[in-house]
Amino acid sequence: MVQVTTRHCGDMLFENRIGRHTIAADVPPEAGGQDRGPTGTELLAAAIGSCVAAAVAYHGGRAGADMADVTVEVTCEWAARPLRMADFQLTIHMPHVTDPAVREALLEAAGHCPVLETLAAHEPAVIRAAGAA
Repeated sequence: MVQVTTRHCGDMLFENRIGRHTIAADVPPEAGGQDRGPTGTELLAAAIGSCVAAAVAYHGGRAGADMADVTVEVTCEWAARPLRMADFQLTIHMPHVTDPAVREALLEAAGHCPVLETLAAHEPAVIRAAGAA
């Protein structure tokens, strides 16, 4: 099970505790933030990029491919009604993977990283209040 605890630190700064790790998140200045960390939507894009990069590196390594310098660029746009991120575009740079069959297999593996699979499932989040009423 994954558990993340997010605490509001004041002034629209948030501390995300993930196991032994802490990641700050802020909101844009126009929403009251001060650019002290990535926004939640930027963290989502980072989660996608990290997951895809890990899938490519894992499967490429198993295939004996050189995974040095692999990078993943993620871009997305704002969409309205409801306000959300949309049109995710991923570009995977694999400068040392020259075999077309291996490149194609790694692109296939990238599309099945757990973060992308989770987003594709469109399962609604269960939201509930705790504490004082």
